[in-house]
Amino acid sequence: MHKRGWHGDAVSPDAYLKANIILFAVCEAVAIFGLIAVLVAGEIWPYIVPTVIAAVVHIVNFPHVR
Repeated sequence: MHKRGWHGDAVSPDAYLKANIILFAVCEAVAIFGLIAVLVAGEIWPYIVPTVIAAVVHIVNFPHVR
């Protein structure tokens, strides 16, 4: 995603924004689907795993200042 936005040693703000919106939307969709599966099935264990993984990916990739 970021490959087209590389300019020197940095990614352009436009490419960074587009890539992050897509990543966050996918993470949110997986998390919501997992939570709905937990509610429908009535069991937490096998269905919470994708939700936790999506949340971790979301947290790790959250924008921060370096």
